[in-house]
Amino acid sequence: MALAPDGRTLALGDETGIVQLWSTHSPSMVSRLEGYSWESIARVRFSPDGRTLASAAKMGSVVLWAPDKSALGPVAAAAIRSRKTRD
Repeated sequence: MALAPDGRTLALGDETGIVQLWSTHSPSMVSRLEGYSWESIARVRFSPDGRTLASAAKMGSVVLWAPDKSALGPVAAAAIRSRKTRD
């Protein structure tokens, strides 16, 4: 869960890969960011200026969204895999 810097939007990621944007002024969903990942969302974070939202899935996919232009789909996406090292 992440609150936009202006305090007007709350972002929630769910286990189906959808990020929901909710208004903090009324109990209503503003937008659904979907269609890129079917992995469970582990984290969502807004950029300091609030113009970009990052969603990170548990399996390593990271998607950048422009919340005010959500109908256009994701801005960028990447699959990040960590490499485990042995001691």
